[in-house]
Amino acid sequence: RLLRKLGFRIRPPYYQGFFLNFVFCLAYVAPIWWGFEWFFEWNEIGISMLEAAYKSLQCGALFGLLMSIFYAIRSKQLNLTDWDLLGE
Repeated sequence: RLLRKLGFRIRPPYYQGFFLNFVFCLAYVAPIWWGFEWFFEWNEIGISMLEAAYKSLQCGALFGLLMSIFYAIRSKQLNLTDWDLLGE
């Protein structure tokens, strides 16, 4: 929604491709996960920034994969029309 408000023309997740959903979810979750974990846990136990970034990317990749699978399965279940046929 934020990107659409900024003027970008982005399809809703159910109409995106698998890989693009994966990338968007990874890019959205990894920095948020890193921020929470770094400031609340990892900084106190002495984990390096590089290791924290790696773990955040792993978490973001897992979330991205699961959400991409969810969107792909759910769009088939709902029999959604192709985005190009909807005619914005």
